[in-house]
Amino acid sequence: MKGLSSLAAVIIRMMFAVLGVFIIALCTGNVDEVSDIKPITVLYLALSGVFGAVIGQGAYYYAAKSGQVSKIVAFTAGYPLVTVVLAIAFLHEPLTWRKIAATAMIVGGLIILALSREAPEKQEPATAVEPGGPPCAGG
Repeated sequence: MKGLSSLAAVIIRMMFAVLGVFIIALCTGNVDEVSDIKPITVLYLALSGVFGAVIGQGAYYYAAKSGQVSKIVAFTAGYPLVTVVLAIAFLHEPLTWRKIAATAMIVGGLIILALSREAPEKQEPATAVEPGGPPCAGG
């Protein structure tokens, strides 16, 4: 992905995703369902696409190009935290002890990851070899 902008990566990924989903919808006969979707549902799906796909994936690709992929992927796996918060706020789901514990574990894991330092790369030991060859033991 070197030399590829974050936006170009999202565009290419989305084109193939749309094509794949459309082929599946054609094969399963679900294309007719699209015309039956309520406008408010279309709005929610559109917002989900804008925030999740465009902004989220764009930020992910940008971060992946400029940072450590292992950390970035772990942070993207923190989406259940956002889901729990939004489900409680907008869908009025109950806040249970299990949700609190799970959310605390997610936040704790992300904090540990953010504060962790990578081990320095191993360096080869320096050798004292002269450009003309190895030094003579007796000379």
